[in-house]
This record gives sequence, structure tokens and C-alpha cells, in this order.
Amino acid sequence: EVVALQSGDEYARKAWQICCDISRKSFEEVYKRLGIEGLKEQGESFYNDMIGPIVEKLEKDGLVVESNGAKCIFTDIDEVPMMVVKSDGGYGYDSTDVTAVWYRLTQLHADEVVYVTDLGQET
Repeated sequence: EVVALQSGDEYARKAWQICCDISRKSFEEVYKRLGIEGLKEQGESFYNDMIGPIVEKLEKDGLVVESNGAKCIFTDIDEVPMMVVKSDGGYGYDSTDVTAVWYRLTQLHADEVVYVTDLGQET
């Protein structure tokens, strides 16, 4: 279903939008309790249209290697590669994370980015 959503399938988009609306209401309740106002929402989907072009740029720059049918970035920092395109052609968390960091550095001109994730969706 993720591939259908990422490719613009209308049914998948509508189902996803319903999930977002429900989640947003819950988030807003928490933000209100914490006294947080004026946030600009930029969820993972904000980056969807940017992922393909960023992956292409990384490929042109020679940073992407095909491994077991997936497109990956290998680093000296971790033995586990970042998978920017899964073997089924879909994009995963690594794709979104790389694109988000690119956006923050090149479009928002951030001097520093602190990127925090959890292991909640680790496979």
C-alpha cells in the first residue's frame, strides 16, 4: 500500500488523508496541553515529491550502490546501509530522512541539524 500511496493512487491517498486528520487532532490536543502554538506542519509527506529527484542526484554523484535489488548508500559510520529505494521500488524512512536533511540544509539554510529518531519502526 505504501508504493500505491507514493505513486499517487487515489484510494490510498484518501485513506491516508483520513489517518492524517485523525492524528492531527490528537497532536493538537497534546500541543495545546504543552502550550505550543503556531507550528508549521511538515510531515513526511511534505518531502514525497522531492525524494525521486534527490535519489537521482545521489545516483549521479555516485553515492548510491545497488544491493540485492535495492538502492543503498554505504558509509564508514555504520555497517548497515541507508536504503534510499527498496527492492520493490518504494521509498522508505531512509529516503525521507535523506531528503528532509537535504531540504533543511539547502532550502532552509540550516547551520546545524539535529536529527532524532527512535527504534519504534525498526524492522
